[in-house]
Amino acid sequence: MENSAILKFNKPIVLLGMMGVGKTTYGKKMAGVLKIPFFDVDQQVEADIGHSVAWIFENAGEKEFRKMEEQKIVEILNSQETIVLALGGGAFISKKTRDLVKKKAISVWLKTPPEVILKRVSVRKDRPLLEGEEDKLEKIRGILRNREDFYKQADITVETEIGGQKEVAIKIINAVEDYLNE
Repeated sequence: MENSAILKFNKPIVLLGMMGVGKTTYGKKMAGVLKIPFFDVDQQVEADIGHSVAWIFENAGEKEFRKMEEQKIVEILNSQETIVLALGGGAFISKKTRDLVKKKAISVWLKTPPEVILKRVSVRKDRPLLEGEEDKLEKIRGILRNREDFYKQADITVETEIGGQKEVAIKIINAVEDYLNE
C-alpha cells in the first residue's frame, strides 16, 4: 500500500455514518494497513473533557457535546493531513463540519442496515441516543431517516454489512482509491 493513491493525495479520509457501522473499528484497520495515524473524534473529546460521551450528553446536553465535537473536528482537520478520522454519528449534520470535510478531506459514508446496527450496538451500554428506548430498532431507523440526506452527501458510500474487519477496511481503501483515480 506504499504506492497508494491515498498517500500521494495527502488528505484525510473521514468516515461517517450511524453508531455501530464500524467507523472506529474499520478506521483503525485502515490506518494500520496504510501506516497513517487514526483519530476518533468521540475519543478525542472524551480525552479533552475527561468524561465519556454518555456523561457529556447527560451532564452538558447533546447541544453542548455537538459544539465540542465540531470544535475538535476543526482542530484535527486543520492540523493533520494524511490520516483516517472517525466522526461521531451525528457530526456530519453540522453544515460547518460538512463544509470543512468537503474542503479538506475525502468523506466515506459507512452504510449499514438498521438491523445490523442494532445487533452491533446491543452489546454496549454507552449509546446515549438509545438510552431508555423501548424499541431501539425503531429509534435507530428514525435517527437514520433524519440523517440519511446528510450522509448521502459523502464523496463515497461503502456497504459495511458483510465481511471481516480487515476485509471491510480494504474494501473502503479500495473505494477511496477508485474515487481518487477517477
